Amino acid sequence: MSGAGASGNAPAISAGATILGANVVALFNTLGIQTQDIDAAQRYTPAAVRQLLESSSRSVSLGSTRDELRAALELCRQYSAHCDPSWYDDESLRRATLGPFELDRQPVSVAAFRQFTDSSHYRTYAEQVGYGYALMPDGVHIEEVDGGNWRNGMKRHAVDDDSPVVGVTFRDAAAYCKANGSRLPSEDEWEYIARGPSRKIFAWGNDPAPMARSMNVAPHVTDGPAEGIGERYRGLSGDVWQWVNTSAPIKICACKVLKGGSWLESNPANKRAATRRYGVPDRPDEDSGFRCARSVPAWPDADLWMTQIH
Repeated sequence: MSGAGASGNAPAISAGATILGANVVALFNTLGIQTQDIDAAQRYTPAAVRQLLESSSRSVSLGSTRDELRAALELCRQYSAHCDPSWYDDESLRRATLGPFELDRQPVSVAAFRQFTDSSHYRTYAEQVGYGYALMPDGVHIEEVDGGNWRNGMKRHAVDDDSPVVGVTFRDAAAYCKANGSRLPSEDEWEYIARGPSRKIFAWGNDPAPMARSMNVAPHVTDGPAEGIGERYRGLSGDVWQWVNTSAPIKICACKVLKGGSWLESNPANKRAATRRYGVPDRPDEDSGFRCARSVPAWPDADLWMTQIH
């Protein structure tokens, strides 16, 4: 066996509770873990398998195939007469190699962000300049909101401690994560957690129904269906757009990527896990929030995958 954190081949033994190498190969192929050092005919201890499962890098498939891009456009047209194939051109299929990391289970809440600002005396960009941005009634264009910031939901909706924090820029989000010993996830990390090895279309599955609508009231951070790998997450899609530490292609804009789609999105095609929105890093919007990630020694989903191997 090989992989990040692995040292030599895992020991094969002939007695006791062991796992057939062929089953290890099947699981590791599913997860994108290298298997060239695994002998399918040998048996391996659960401890050896788990150690490599926890520490090995994963080669994952992200973005959208041509068929998935066509399906996204068809889905968009079911809910809107104004859909353009070019909206999805930047989702082309890509491969990424990811080391172990963990992602926050839910978006950062107002209460958590307040604790950060109170303890550090941090002032967000919107608080410094005295305004933020929100959608106009036409649902397409945006306007400046005088005095709008994360404390008042950009003056567009009520907020409480369990609301996802919005009205924060990319830099505001990065500052929060850094203060908490973490960082913003990359787009690849965010999307992998949302889709998993089975490449789900949405963070909750392949059926658009759970979020095929916009909401009149902003959700809480724990609202919505169970999502992501092991259904351990909330608010990955359809809660708030979430800043990730990935830049837009230079030909598009000097922007950062946001993922997930917000409660204001009525078209489920814009809540797919592969969907991107591009945002100016210093623009605070009424529906843009974030969650943090951190690199760790062991993948946090090892228990899940160990139950699926015999």
